[in-house]
Amino acid sequence: MNPLDLEWGTATPEFVSKDSTTAIHVINHSLTDDHQLGINLAFIRGRVAFFARHLPAGMKQHIIFDDRGQQIPATIRDAFRASVQSIASFEFISERG
Repeated sequence: MNPLDLEWGTATPEFVSKDSTTAIHVINHSLTDDHQLGINLAFIRGRVAFFARHLPAGMKQHIIFDDRGQQIPATIRDAFRASVQSIASFEFISERG
């Protein structure tokens, strides 16, 4: 399935950086096994691709994954990070300083 074929509605990020150069997406999904990893990656790839078509030229995208309360295996966490960082900057909330 091509995620761009989904009905995404309007392109409104959760918020935009103070300098207006980055659209920020906050994701709070379950991410505890390989099945959920695949679903989340498909969703995020689709969302980033869709927004890329509608955001101002040159605007970057940043994903914050709210992992609070989840026991995400290190292998899932590492695979998720590696895949997402290829399309947008990324952080887990639990790793914020």
